[in-house]
Amino acid sequence: MITAVSSQTMSQIDSSAQRDYAIPGIVLMEQAGLRAWRQVSRTIESKDVAVVFVAGGGNNGGDALVMARQAFNDGWMNCRCILCGTHLSPSCITQRAICRNLGIETIDVASGSDGDGPMARAEQALASADLIVDGLSGTGLRGPLSGAAATLVALINQCADREIPVLSVDVPSGAGDDVPVTAPIVRACATISMGLPKLCCYHPVVRAYGGEITVVNPSFPARLLGQAPATVQLATFSDCSLTAMDSTRYKNTRGHVAVFGGSPGFTGAPRLAARGAFHARCGLVTLFADDEIYPVLAAENPSVIVRKLPMQTISGKTSIGLSVADLQDFQAILAGPGWGAERTDLLRVLLDSRLPLVLDADGIKAYAALVQQDPLVLKGHGPLLFTPHSGELRILVQAVLGQAAAQTIGRADTPALFLALLQELSKRTESIVLAKGHVNWIVDSTTSPSPRAVVVDSMTCELGVAGSGDVLAGICAALLSQKPVAPLGCAVDGALLHLRAGTLAKEKQGWFSSEELVEYVGLAVNSCAHSNRHDIGGTEQ
Repeated sequence: MITAVSSQTMSQIDSSAQRDYAIPGIVLMEQAGLRAWRQVSRTIESKDVAVVFVAGGGNNGGDALVMARQAFNDGWMNCRCILCGTHLSPSCITQRAICRNLGIETIDVASGSDGDGPMARAEQALASADLIVDGLSGTGLRGPLSGAAATLVALINQCADREIPVLSVDVPSGAGDDVPVTAPIVRACATISMGLPKLCCYHPVVRAYGGEITVVNPSFPARLLGQAPATVQLATFSDCSLTAMDSTRYKNTRGHVAVFGGSPGFTGAPRLAARGAFHARCGLVTLFADDEIYPVLAAENPSVIVRKLPMQTISGKTSIGLSVADLQDFQAILAGPGWGAERTDLLRVLLDSRLPLVLDADGIKAYAALVQQDPLVLKGHGPLLFTPHSGELRILVQAVLGQAAAQTIGRADTPALFLALLQELSKRTESIVLAKGHVNWIVDSTTSPSPRAVVVDSMTCELGVAGSGDVLAGICAALLSQKPVAPLGCAVDGALLHLRAGTLAKEKQGWFSSEELVEYVGLAVNSCAHSNRHDIGGTEQ
């Protein structure tokens, strides 16, 4: 996995490189700018394009100015620099002087902002650009950009709206670990991160501003980068831990999942979840259905064992007739897809079984309601995985951590606060939280004092289709039932397989439905298993 770090950790790496390895800061800046421009220049077909470099007063601004100088010296003569900021780092002062002495046109917006002054000239320069390089601010930002910097962000984003490509240096300017995600942030189509990826770029709101994220190393010693404590880890498909199965494995040895889902008008969700589990190599799936929808689900799912949800009537009152003993033949449970309301009594039984349990959709809402009734349900269950989208996450957080915490999500939170909130939610519920979306955050604080956070960076809008989450929940339940790895690993593998299936479906047919997505889950599983062929002939660990 790839280490992603906080701004504090990156600052410590920078300081250590200068102090312990005697690498001057100006050298790090030079290498950052030169290597970033080398990467960018490969994508530009003509040297006639107009490139505007927007540079703040800090080291990120200095990086952008090194890029401007190198571009100019390499023959991109149509370069201009927009300068912003009055508090300048020594290295940035040097880079400004070099650019001016070379004859690169500079516009310093700190000297005025009205009428035909510098800001008006900056707006004209941006509007006529073919490429904008954003170096306004870096990871050290402590609060929202304001004044001239905020105005420049707005102007850059107007250019982005007109499809003028914007490249950000290190992070989209305006983003920071401790900066509210509603602050002004540059919307880039690509970000070149220095040294290591940054935590703040992967907040679900900020991620939409970063575009394609790549990393260059401005000559930081490999030892420093390798020893950096990971705030989060970025998982790619190569990190999927699935192995090829022994060819003798039979359905009864590949896990049996119980699915509790469906309600009148919502029979598709449990069917998708069950199919997702099957394609993720689950041996058996039993779907428990209410009387009203039993005929529909039984007819639609020939591969699924469909059973009526047991009910009992005592003294004229009908209640759930399912007991913990009825669940002893299962290795994992999935509850929630299309479930409807009023399921707290049934959920309590599922929690009491202490079996690995995935709660999705209405299962999360039922859990939130149950917590309000009896906070003791937070403890004493088996392995528990939540798979909420943003709205369900707010419901869950409100029930467990309170309304104030829930109201911050995606609105008033910061990247650091978002991570801390997920960690606290995981800790309080003794669960793993897979907050799904265009970027998936998977947090496990059950291993305290060493909590782990893993990001699976999706950015595949085609996966944002009705029923996609049901497929993901089914995949995760199948992996939990097979117990190849710890529950956190199952959640990570589930997100990776789901993404891989979406990528394969996109490549094959473009847009797709969730029913079509399921067909690619098996291919994703085989792709991962094939990459681990050395495990063939043995049992899964």
